[in-house]
Amino acid sequence: MAFDVTGKGGAGPAPGVPPDFIQFQQGTTNLGGADVDTVSFGTGMTATRGTGENANRVVVTAEGGAGGGADTLLLSLEANTQGVFNGTSFNDWSASQRVASADASFVAGEVVFTRNGYYKVTIVGRVGTNGLPWSTDQETYYGSEVTNATGLTKSGHSRWAQGASIFVGPAAVTWTDEYFVNITDFETQVVVPSLYADKYQDDGDAALMSAVVSVTRIGDELIEV
Repeated sequence: MAFDVTGKGGAGPAPGVPPDFIQFQQGTTNLGGADVDTVSFGTGMTATRGTGENANRVVVTAEGGAGGGADTLLLSLEANTQGVFNGTSFNDWSASQRVASADASFVAGEVVFTRNGYYKVTIVGRVGTNGLPWSTDQETYYGSEVTNATGLTKSGHSRWAQGASIFVGPAAVTWTDEYFVNITDFETQVVVPSLYADKYQDDGDAALMSAVVSVTRIGDELIEV
């Protein structure tokens, strides 16, 4: 959140003449007046004085997102259709927003942003097997994927089922992955969260997908050099 301060009254004073006073408010309660000569900004607030043509401007920035609100977007994703154990990325989601954020939201299957910055995307994925045991005597692969991530863009996990008499369950696995996304053009860049699974008995078996996704802004955009 950022805002400017404008002197009270009319179109402003003549050059070199300060305004009568600046009125600060908390809600609708006036805090300032002509007798206030100092304004202090506490933890979580940063005030900077401009230079050059902006030398008469003070910009105050509040940590935690443009316009206030929660720091983290929290989503529950449930599959609209069944996935398939064939390694294909699945992202046909029905989303429930658990916690809203001023920095990001989920629209038509995509995480969209309101400002540039460096974001952490956490995915807690779950893949189920429609009540059947996991494959015996072979390895099953599963993981998540996000678009526009920096560095790691797709995770890989596996589990070995060593014979039905030794290991046959449970009928689902859960895991957690973290990604980092550098948003430099929030109007065009989006994040699409996906899950995948592969090699469960024969390719083509149904895979039941769900996930919990959090998106947190952790700093200003990373300038690639």
